[in-house]
Amino acid sequence: MFSIGFIRTSYDNFNRLAHSLSKGTDTLYRYNAEDYRIQKSLNGDTIRYLYEADQVILELKDNGEEVGHNVYGTNLIYCEALSENNTEAYY
Repeated sequence: MFSIGFIRTSYDNFNRLAHSLSKGTDTLYRYNAEDYRIQKSLNGDTIRYLYEADQVILELKDNGEEVGHNVYGTNLIYCEALSENNTEAYY
């Protein structure tokens, strides 16, 4: 565990960020065998990242609820972020 001021971080055996603690926010990260981040848990709320090749196409909560999705062409074309009362689209 490393400490930089009030930020504490730890890394796994492959030098990937595994855990951070900052101002009471506890974040855990998990990766797949290809070094892509597949999960982020923020104070117990988990987001899972689903990939097509090397691009994140879908973000899901633990219960399967969609939090966001991306549409790709050559580059990112469209990103939609969903929340309880709002949907934001970015082009």
